[in-house]
Amino acid sequence: MGFRQDLLPIQTKFMRELHINHIIVRFGPVYGKNSNGLWDKRTSAMMQQLGEGKEMVRTSNLYKSFIHVEDLAAALHELVDSEYTGTIHLGPSEKESYYSFHWKMAGMLGLNQELIKDNQLAPDEARKLGIPLDTSLDTTIARRMLTRSFRQTSR
Repeated sequence: MGFRQDLLPIQTKFMRELHINHIIVRFGPVYGKNSNGLWDKRTSAMMQQLGEGKEMVRTSNLYKSFIHVEDLAAALHELVDSEYTGTIHLGPSEKESYYSFHWKMAGMLGLNQELIKDNQLAPDEARKLGIPLDTSLDTTIARRMLTRSFRQTSR
């Protein structure tokens, strides 16, 4: 989106104060195929690694709200025509860890899920590195308001 992460709180506050009619959209990691039929980088890397029979390790206690690119596009299209103002979080109802996301995607793509191993990031280490363990989003408002449903990775 072109914003520096460290300035987001300031920019968000400025946007809210300057523009009464605004929508601030928040969403997690995006996955799916682009208009050329190519998978996102995360899924492509997984497909290559597992396709070569290599194990991969993903963190099982680092949670996000993964959103499919088609669901994101449909939700944004619907929001543009809505009367909604404010901040809205887009995505499915269930959060996913990086491990569970990759494990489910591998299964959906017919890849060997057993090659995906999990690890845990210790809370002390996460704090030291400045990594929040759970940045999943409460998407209740979007799921109630929008006609588009958000797919879970398991579908």
